[in-house]
Amino acid sequence: MTPRELSQLLARDAEGVAKHLLPEGKRVGHEWRCGSVSGEPGSSLGVHLHGDKAGVFCDFATGQSGDLIDLDRKSTRLNSSHIPLSRMPSSA
Repeated sequence: MTPRELSQLLARDAEGVAKHLLPEGKRVGHEWRCGSVSGEPGSSLGVHLHGDKAGVFCDFATGQSGDLIDLDRKSTRLNSSHIPLSRMPSSA
């Protein structure tokens, strides 16, 4: 599987992935919102949950952006209690 294919697969469940990566966030309209990639409460970071931009995030305070793979990498470095997506049990 290529990184692009993985990104597209994760985007199909963007809300579930966002909840896993940023559990202190909350759904606001069509986005998952929190304070930053470290996951604290706030609203400067948004993850698109639906449509062509599903799985795309942007932190408007820092300018960081990317897909759910990028968000996983950034949040994993900052949160030692976070289980990286690559180590999550398969639901299949």
